[in-house]
Amino acid sequence: MRKKIVAVFVTLAAFLALGPGISSGEGRRLSLGVNAGGGPVGASWPAWRAGLEVGLRLGTSWVVSAEAAYGSLSLENTSSLGSYSAREVQTWTVLPAGLAVRREAVLSDRAAAWLGAGLSYQTFSRKIETESSAPGGTSPSSTKSSFAAWAPQAELGLEFILGKAVSLTGPMRYEFGVASQTSTVSGLAAAQDFGFGGASLAVGLRIHLW
Repeated sequence: MRKKIVAVFVTLAAFLALGPGISSGEGRRLSLGVNAGGGPVGASWPAWRAGLEVGLRLGTSWVVSAEAAYGSLSLENTSSLGSYSAREVQTWTVLPAGLAVRREAVLSDRAAAWLGAGLSYQTFSRKIETESSAPGGTSPSSTKSSFAAWAPQAELGLEFILGKAVSLTGPMRYEFGVASQTSTVSGLAAAQDFGFGGASLAVGLRIHLW
């Protein structure tokens, strides 16, 4: 955990040292962006994710942004031994919402980069459905769990300027968090810690409104 925290502070120091401000959306302070990509939910499971971002430029280099997203993941595992078989399906849903501050810098007339850091509140839900088959019949079961936690994040990205008001973005983010997960099995509740996060990569479109 210490290394991850150090990485966030190193990122903060790095974007403070970046060069001149970005030139996309000249004179425009409000932007609206959409993005879609993938990244891990827990361990190394990849999930797709889509988000909506609103940004407010402060001066020539700094931007404060708010983002809401939706992510989903489905995992299926089957096993068999003789006349016995088992099937398990896990369905994950994550709803992140957060704020971030980034500093942008010009790379060329048509390209720019940014580095930033922020904090998001992530709500997870997980459903596990299992079905065991044996000569005597089948035995289905279902488990539901939900939890939420705050997650610090560091991000970097590239922006390719398509025009005065439109640009193509490629954000990469690293986030991490630990939450207490509550599961309900056959009416009984149990809690355990759950670590989530990792690196994610997306492609998006940003429109500079005014």
